Amino acid sequence: LPRSSHFFQGPSSARAATIVASALPMVILPHAASAPNGVEVHTPKTTCVDDGEVSTDAEGAYSEEDVDFQDVADRRRLLAAVTCELRGRAVSRRPASCLMAFHGARAPDIDIEDYMMRISKYYLCTDSCLVLGLIYVDRLLAKHPDFEVCNLNVHRLIATSIMCAAKFHDDTSWANSYYGKVVGITTRELNWLEKEFLHLIRWSLHVPLDEYSEYAGRVLAGAQSSGMS
Repeated sequence: LPRSSHFFQGPSSARAATIVASALPMVILPHAASAPNGVEVHTPKTTCVDDGEVSTDAEGAYSEEDVDFQDVADRRRLLAAVTCELRGRAVSRRPASCLMAFHGARAPDIDIEDYMMRISKYYLCTDSCLVLGLIYVDRLLAKHPDFEVCNLNVHRLIATSIMCAAKFHDDTSWANSYYGKVVGITTRELNWLEKEFLHLIRWSLHVPLDEYSEYAGRVLAGAQSSGMS
């Protein structure tokens, strides 16, 4: 299937990401609750990203004709719908100790809606990645039913999920040092989270078109029924 951006056309080179990073508003997530030896969990440095570009060949992609986004005013409405779906998976109680890699010592100050808006703006990814990120989270929950999404882990979880979606689906993706600066996580910790996430979903990144269409349709239908704008 041909690849296509829905509302955003990514930049042509990694240099563009460096320029964006130089003016990126700072955000820092609280320390992780646990991490293996050698993984940094302190405040990331505010340096510019590497110029290196990370590219992957994605098997299966979704063109604008595959799912009709014309009923949604813009990317903000789609983003709000995905965020609403993500909130629906969260619980108010502290989850069990499994998958502590994604748990922060406390809930971040930034709300998940604002965090998702930041990811959407600065990850420089296509809209499809927002839906794919949600699908990957659901795959993780299906494979690990004892894991619960909560305010301690939802930020790291969705940051990692959408990053994996961007690397697998989009023609252009960026160094983890850039993604880390966007989401307020050190490069070394994000490297570790990416490895853990891929292991937990058993590297199941390909999404059949019918599954993607079903998710996208449900997300957009939910946005319309709730009157999101």
